[in-house]
Formats: sequence, C-alpha cells, structure tokens
Amino acid sequence: MTAAARLHWPDAIRVMAEILNNPKVQAQVRLMAGNSLLDRGFGKPAQAIDIAKRPLEDMTDDELATGVELIRLALAEASGGVPSGNEAAEGSEPPEPVSSLH
Repeated sequence: MTAAARLHWPDAIRVMAEILNNPKVQAQVRLMAGNSLLDRGFGKPAQAIDIAKRPLEDMTDDELATGVELIRLALAEASGGVPSGNEAAEGSEPPEPVSSLH
C-alpha cells in the first residue's frame, strides 16, 4: 500500500502547489498546503523535547513507550524519512522543487 501511494507523489505535490497559489481557496487551506510543501521539501522544524533525567527503572510503561516512539520518529526524520528495503516505491524519483512547477 505504501509503495502504491508513493507512486502518486508528483500529483500530490502539484495539487498542493495549485492550492497554495489559488487566491480563491480559503487562506487556512492555502496555509496548510504551504506548510505541507515546506515540510516535504525541507523537513519539519526541529522541536525541543523536555526529557526528565531519571533512571529508566523509575519510568512507567507509558513513559517508556513514548520515549521509544520519540526516538523512532527522530531517527526516521534524521534519515530523511526514507524507508529501507522493499517499502520504497521502485522507480520513483524524488519530488521536484516547488518553484519548478510553475
């Protein structure tokens, strides 16, 4: 499913750019399209994470699970969010810069 969805990235980027540049579209929707394009083109802005410094043994299961998920997200973002192995769509190319869509 992921590979099939990735085959449509050119259309998705094009649609977001069209929404962003269409003055008839509501400002909130245009802002969301712009943010989506920036996130895909440059990555999401880094966020500070306040981590309590205490032994793992003192943390609850929920706190540990949250910590693991934050680490997974950080690793995925640091690697460009590119899946490994068979998850990537074969034959797909990286998105064009938005400026070249005009």
